[in-house]
Amino acid sequence: MGGFRLGLVRTVAATALTAGGLAVAGASPAVAADGATNDTVSVSGHGSVKGTPDTLVSHFDAHTRRASTQGALEACGRVVKRVVGALKETGVAASDIQTTGLSVGPTYNRHGKPTGFYRASEGLTVRMHPLDLAEKALDAAAAAGGNSLRIGSSSLTILNKEKFRSLARAQAFANAKAAAEQYAELAGRQLGRAEQIVGTATGPSPERVSPRPANGVALPASGGSAASASIPVSPGKQKISASVDVIWALEDAPAPTT
Repeated sequence: MGGFRLGLVRTVAATALTAGGLAVAGASPAVAADGATNDTVSVSGHGSVKGTPDTLVSHFDAHTRRASTQGALEACGRVVKRVVGALKETGVAASDIQTTGLSVGPTYNRHGKPTGFYRASEGLTVRMHPLDLAEKALDAAAAAGGNSLRIGSSSLTILNKEKFRSLARAQAFANAKAAAEQYAELAGRQLGRAEQIVGTATGPSPERVSPRPANGVALPASGGSAASASIPVSPGKQKISASVDVIWALEDAPAPTT
């Protein structure tokens, strides 16, 4: 029996830190509710891959101030139309432009008294893909909106995450299986069928970027050089990870041939 007695429990836990790298987390017996034991090996694996972001998601805020609510709304609508038109001209799909908020109301001075003016605001969320489209789209939107447009928070992401998650899952399972096979061999046993598989995938976490100037004001609508209005976007890399917990049955190793 290779050092195992019938009904003896051998449950070993390990964590795969990186592809090909393992760190033992410990060992403990697994006992069923009726007091019987399970002849298994339990291993955790971890895998990760890196991908280049190919999409930028940005939030725009068009805002105007006029002497009436209707005037403020109409002026804001004109700004939004110019911005959306500029985005579409650069290649942004209409389905990637979404209105995320609309508001209008009176403005107040520092003493809390109405100024007699009204401020209208409309928020847009814009997805720019592929990434080389983002720089042109941001420049065009800033020029179209002028001082009535604020480019807010933006984040880099990967559009097709599943391809990278699949690679990470395969890596995690391979690491877990390699560890399980090693423990089975050390115990004088061989690996049987996988009894239980529980997997999770994480990432990538969106990378926040700040394409607007540091003082937060909008880029000039006109009068500036192309270089001064350019908004560069550097994608870098994002990590996609997967973890898996697998329980394998342990079987008797075949008797050595004589």
